[in-house]
Amino acid sequence: MKQKIIFQLTGFVFDGLAMFQNKTYDFLYVEPSGKQLKTYSNYLSQTDNKPIIDTIYDFEQAEEAIQRMKLGNNQGKILLKLKKKEETNG
Repeated sequence: MKQKIIFQLTGFVFDGLAMFQNKTYDFLYVEPSGKQLKTYSNYLSQTDNKPIIDTIYDFEQAEEAIQRMKLGNNQGKILLKLKKKEETNG
């Protein structure tokens, strides 16, 4: 209950900014769990909402990705690729 009140108060600022820019947004609070990831994935599939991606790093660049997050000025999600796609001969 306390978290909901805090997010509503915090969201007030975002509501004003969104209205000023004639935009809409959805705020989702999730924890790192497979169940919530599935729920979020289903939500994205059913709506026109698409996450904004700031930067994509290869796994070998994990330290650079962390440094990017520490800057705090990203304009979207920072992604870390866990494995490369396998090349096919054909």
